[in-house]
Amino acid sequence: MPAPLLDIRVSRADLDRLHAGIEQYLTQQAPAAPPSSVGRVDDLIRQAGIVTGPAPRQPGRIARAIRRHRAVARQVTVADHLDLAAHIIQTRGWAQRTLQDARGAVCILGAQTLLVHLGHPREVTERAGDWLNRQLGGGATYWQWQDCRWRTRDQVLNLLRTAAANARMEGI
Repeated sequence: MPAPLLDIRVSRADLDRLHAGIEQYLTQQAPAAPPSSVGRVDDLIRQAGIVTGPAPRQPGRIARAIRRHRAVARQVTVADHLDLAAHIIQTRGWAQRTLQDARGAVCILGAQTLLVHLGHPREVTERAGDWLNRQLGGGATYWQWQDCRWRTRDQVLNLLRTAAANARMEGI
């Protein structure tokens, strides 16, 4: 079970910069058609005999923050959400066992919390969580996986970016 969650502290100026960076990222993204030679992830998962299901409910304050989301004007995909979470971790730094550490670094859930505060829909955040868990193949949830003491920032960023690329190929 993850350590107790803390509220994310972000100054108005940092929040404005994050929002501007996200808007810039979203305007630069061009929808790409998935390659036809790649099998659908659902088929591959089924062939491998992996049992999937919805992600467990996210703990504590994250769940409350997601329920209080603001609507965003533009459509954000699961792939966009995961790329943006990676971007936030890349720019703010990565933390373990807390949403945000004293330096302002965040974990995956902390990055998702910032996206929710910026108006990303709850449904996209929940679908992104489900997608991350599917990419890991079961066992531990993505927040348990990232909190393992031997986990590295590069591994977390690789998971987010690979999951985003796979989601983009699937059109989600």
